[in-house]
Amino acid sequence: MSAQYFALSVRWCLPVVLLINLLFSTMALAADEAITRAPATATSSAPAVDPTLSVIQASAITPAVAVVATATATTTATTTAAPAIGAAASLAAEHSTVASAGVATVSERADVIDATSVAVNAAANVKIVADAIYFGGDILTMLGSQPNYIESIATKDKKIIFAGSKVAAMELSGDNTKLINISGKTLLPGFIDSNVNPSLTSILLSNEILASHTWNLPGQVNAGVTGHFAYLQLLKEKIDVDTQAANTLFVWGYQPIWHGELSRTMLNELSLTKPVIVFNRAFNSAYVNDAAIAKYALQPAEFVGLSELDWRLGQFSQGAWLGLLPRIRADLVTPEKRQRGLNMLSQLVLQNGITTIADTGFTVNGLADFNGLDGEDIVAGGFARQLQALKTEMNNTPPYDVFLIPDASGVDPQDATVTERQLATLAALPATYNTGNIKFLPGQVTLTADGGFYSRGMQIQGGYADGHQGLWQTPLNQLQQQLSLFWRLGYHLHVASAGDLAVEQIINFNRADQVTWPRQQQGLVLTGIDYVTAPQIAEIAKLGIEVVVNPYHYWAFADKYAEAGFTEQSRDNLVRLDRLAQRHIAFSFQSDFAMTPMEPLSQVWMAVNQ
Repeated sequence: MSAQYFALSVRWCLPVVLLINLLFSTMALAADEAITRAPATATSSAPAVDPTLSVIQASAITPAVAVVATATATTTATTTAAPAIGAAASLAAEHSTVASAGVATVSERADVIDATSVAVNAAANVKIVADAIYFGGDILTMLGSQPNYIESIATKDKKIIFAGSKVAAMELSGDNTKLINISGKTLLPGFIDSNVNPSLTSILLSNEILASHTWNLPGQVNAGVTGHFAYLQLLKEKIDVDTQAANTLFVWGYQPIWHGELSRTMLNELSLTKPVIVFNRAFNSAYVNDAAIAKYALQPAEFVGLSELDWRLGQFSQGAWLGLLPRIRADLVTPEKRQRGLNMLSQLVLQNGITTIADTGFTVNGLADFNGLDGEDIVAGGFARQLQALKTEMNNTPPYDVFLIPDASGVDPQDATVTERQLATLAALPATYNTGNIKFLPGQVTLTADGGFYSRGMQIQGGYADGHQGLWQTPLNQLQQQLSLFWRLGYHLHVASAGDLAVEQIINFNRADQVTWPRQQQGLVLTGIDYVTAPQIAEIAKLGIEVVVNPYHYWAFADKYAEAGFTEQSRDNLVRLDRLAQRHIAFSFQSDFAMTPMEPLSQVWMAVNQ
């Protein structure tokens, strides 16, 4: 298979996940044979394959099967024993269709379900009849440290009711049971992506993407591009394709380390008449041409006092970026664009065999009882706008679920009155806003430590070789107070921490909290860690902290970042999956989509081959 780039949670090897709905993946071929049991005189047409199952061409998946088995081998010992604390484990526990104590094989769990059903129905002389029975290929359960195959599974009401031998499965067939021969293809559990940002995704997917690596989008492939002139040439092609001269062309994905310098003059050379705005990969900076300046009536005097405006280059960053966004929002984020982007997200989820996504950091800004309208995101809007857009898409009942973990970085522990109100708001989210396929996970919040990977805002021990500085998204004293507050209250904490200096601080804070307020479940997850040292990994294991990583960062950026201001010591500490596995630390993968592509099997391929 080709080396694509995406993410999934390694936690999907947990037994409870094996019994959640499976997703039919459009990246795979449909089953060649599908027969509905009916009277012999009836003519059966091939029914649509159950959308809760993932069927993948065996020849295309063979390398990934070995890869997945290897990845599972490194984590099963801890993930099967660890409590469901991490994002993916929490999703699995929430999404499990069966209540069962302990850990069992797939066939054992299926037998429990079947035996219970038979016992209940036998007294009433009622036979269990499956809606569909799948057989005839490699059905991979993903349980255990070695590949575990079964002959058949049976489903009813979009739940797996049996997994085991074909003979036993056929006992559940009836006149209307679909018998689906997957004809040598591979069927495996649907995937979990533990961090997707639907709001940001809806913005980026509905505009243009031009990045360093290829993006496989619904119905199209956006080829990756590196090199200065190659980037400008492709950008020119995108400008020329958009024949609506008055419409602004928004393009996301620019990175100087891959594409060289960019300026207002260069964009003017590409077009003097069409407004063009190019966003960097981190989506915290933009370059504009003269046509865009004229369309939005931008004047340098309006940005006096705002940091990081380079009018000559046409570059708006930091404070100037925040000043630019309200001016362009009406064109960048129309209701039609937002919904089109969310629909594309649904197609990508389906395309990549994913059944569950989470947003570990859904905004609660804009809620009157949290911080009011002052906290609304300048582009995406506040809580109500983002949730309503998501609901509109999920009302179409796509075959996946969304779990939300609120971003609590706005909690102010120093003001007891405000904190009490904010905590009440967070606690009420599930009961107030949950739907059938959108759920806030109770008792969980996300906090943010340092800057991001793509902006190179991570806090790195020893600093950067080129002298630039990382940043703290939350001041350290406030972050410590937030961590202690939620720890003491028994919350599951997800802390975004990319650099090893940020990881060190969080380890120190949690060690102290464990002494002051000991509790049975650890409940701390470091999300999106990129740089972490060997001693820190040893301490993470000792404290029972869990980890979420993105192997794509190593695959796509290790060499480039080694040239871009990182010290030799830091380079060696990027996404060290080997050290995590050696310490038996429970870890999972995330895509952080739309920052990186959402393609689970390729990310496992990349991680193991790392």
